[in-house]
Amino acid sequence: MTKDQLEEALHINPGTVAGNLDRSLRECMGEMNRDRIVFGLSGGIDSAVVAWVARRVLDGDKILALIMPDREGERKHTRDAIDLARQLGI
Repeated sequence: MTKDQLEEALHINPGTVAGNLDRSLRECMGEMNRDRIVFGLSGGIDSAVVAWVARRVLDGDKILALIMPDREGERKHTRDAIDLARQLGI
């Protein structure tokens, strides 16, 4: 799906949404006086978005992603989580 198709289908601007997510994470971390993040990375879409936003906001050495496969998930999801962490440099 192209960016234009996504905007049309969801009636959103992906760039605006990404900027809002970045800003929200920065604000939350600032309020908690934190400069690092730890989260579970399962290989699913939700944790992949968290990883992507975290990497947009922070350097890779400030992010700890714990590979946490779903008990009922496929092995592929664990491989996806590891591949994503490597691609993002976290």
